[in-house]
Amino acid sequence: MGQGRGCRGLAVLGESRRALHGHIPKEKSATGRHALFSLFVDARKVTATVNGRTLKGQPVPREFAGRQSSTAFLAYSETWIRV
Repeated sequence: MGQGRGCRGLAVLGESRRALHGHIPKEKSATGRHALFSLFVDARKVTATVNGRTLKGQPVPREFAGRQSSTAFLAYSETWIRV
């Protein structure tokens, strides 16, 4: 994939679980001033490799937008609207 300073390669592989989409009102958003519309795909298992070395760690369960999810996900879109 991409190359950066001191990083010859980064690869992230995951087992897709399901798409999560929704609307987060400003009262529950990270800023408290913006509403969020999003499309995320969470994962049960993820492997991250940097320069051929597999990183340690694993995703853990969490609640997101009122649904069970995990700490590993891809954000395909995020739209923040100041309200």
